Amino acid sequence: MKHLRKPTRKVKEMLSNHGKGCIKLNPANWYVERQTSREVVCVNAKTGKKLTLDVA
Repeated sequence: MKHLRKPTRKVKEMLSNHGKGCIKLNPANWYVERQTSREVVCVNAKTGKKLTLDVA
């Protein structure tokens, strides 16, 4: 597993707006595994589930 880091403000905003409908993701529960110019890979702190966010 790679070094997990706390999300930056920009990534927190992307996580908050990622949810569908009334369900929103809580940025406090997610860590950033890796970040490139195209995508951000986040890992849930409780379940270990990975989420890939496309950077637009």
